[in-house]
Amino acid sequence: KTHELELMLQHHGSDNLLLDMTIDGKKPLKVLLKEMQRHPIDGRMLHVDFLEISMTEKMRTSIPVSLVGVAAGVSEQGGILEPMLRELEVECLPSDIVDSIPVDVSELNIGDTLFVRDVDTGDRMVVLSAEDSAIVAVLAPIAEEEVVATDEEGVPGEDGEQPDVISEKKAEEGADGAEAQEKDKDADKDK
Repeated sequence: KTHELELMLQHHGSDNLLLDMTIDGKKPLKVLLKEMQRHPIDGRMLHVDFLEISMTEKMRTSIPVSLVGVAAGVSEQGGILEPMLRELEVECLPSDIVDSIPVDVSELNIGDTLFVRDVDTGDRMVVLSAEDSAIVAVLAPIAEEEVVATDEEGVPGEDGEQPDVISEKKAEEGADGAEAQEKDKDADKDK
């Protein structure tokens, strides 16, 4: 039932939707929403793939990362928070799947990076993503001097004007273009 499934998706926070599915009145199966196809124009659901799972066997899935708190490097030092990894690949039992994995960024200063190895997911979930992958970093803001230096190298200045560039080819095209216009005028007179 499409409407029922749409309502479940609206109230569920992640892509890992676990459902009980009954087919032809048989015993309900535990299934995980695997893939969904939508109409490209009106967005209505066209096709849904489900994966039957066992509640006693571990499975691999991706879980989104949610950044919690405000980094000290942003609020106190004027840095820029740069998310780099939006989800983690994990292995766990289906009942241990969560909507998102919270990552506290409040202790990060400018120049600090939080890696996958720094995330604590407990003992019920094993993270499979590479331990040295960066999840989030706090970058220093671009200095004013760097912006001025690029303006002197040909990037439009504060007034927004582009430098005038004249090439030999443009000048030649101009002369050839004038000759072509004269020929067109002569051809029109002959008609």
